[in-house]
Amino acid sequence: MGVVVPTLPRRVPVLRASGLQFEDRVAFIGLDAADERSAAEQFLREVPPGFPSIFDPDSQATRSLGGGRISPTTFFLDAQGKQVDIRLGAYANAGELEQDIRQLLTTR
Repeated sequence: MGVVVPTLPRRVPVLRASGLQFEDRVAFIGLDAADERSAAEQFLREVPPGFPSIFDPDSQATRSLGGGRISPTTFFLDAQGKQVDIRLGAYANAGELEQDIRQLLTTR
């Protein structure tokens, strides 16, 4: 049996809520670079996040965006795929994430 990052069950509802709130302007994609694949797949079946998740076993995609030092890391990309911000560490609640999203949407 594999292990899923312990904070993931708390983070998924925060991301799901923000995804629903901003669904016409924001898209979420999970980038799984820290978990064993079988454990991650089991978790996604039990707690569907409401957005796609990509398995990144060698952290190549994560590193290409400047991540990999801290998990979780939230990358913000604009509509053209250009990285416009990064958040190291977990959001404590949906309000913190929503604040960052609103700020980025108003400056673009």
